[in-house]
Amino acid sequence: MRPLSYIGIIGLVLVLAGALDWGLVGLFDYDLVAEIFGAGNAADVVYVLVGVGGLLALGAFGLAVSKASSRDAGSTIALVGAVALVPAIVGALNWGLVGLFEYDLVAEIFGTGTAADTVYVIIGAAGLLSLLSIGSLFGRAATVEEARYARHPDVGERDRDDYRRAA
Repeated sequence: MRPLSYIGIIGLVLVLAGALDWGLVGLFDYDLVAEIFGAGNAADVVYVLVGVGGLLALGAFGLAVSKASSRDAGSTIALVGAVALVPAIVGALNWGLVGLFEYDLVAEIFGTGTAADTVYVIIGAAGLLSLLSIGSLFGRAATVEEARYARHPDVGERDRDDYRRAA
């Protein structure tokens, strides 16, 4: 895997954590991050990290879209994961705004009632659906690489090892 893929994975993990936390806020009015880190600066740092993860996850989103556009067996799951990443990334960026500026854009747009809670639940559900994309995006990478070598039987074992180290 390339270094940008690892950055995208780190961003994706942060996005999923933030999206799931928003889901808890929407369903139960329970902020797990604030419960663990307190309502002060430590929680704000976590919210900012989740927001940065939203920016980093844009790389994972690009990878998800490219995998979803392929015609192989896992493309449907990759497509669901790619579509679900959009609200999850929005939720992560919203946590970044909360951490940096104490500004909840979702609450500003939808108010603090049921509409905002519904958006938070959608963000949380998107985080769960995005978990589907992790396996389809990164679990099949070795299979794709092996298939590439199967088409080129003249590539020696040493060349394969050199290629794997370089990728």
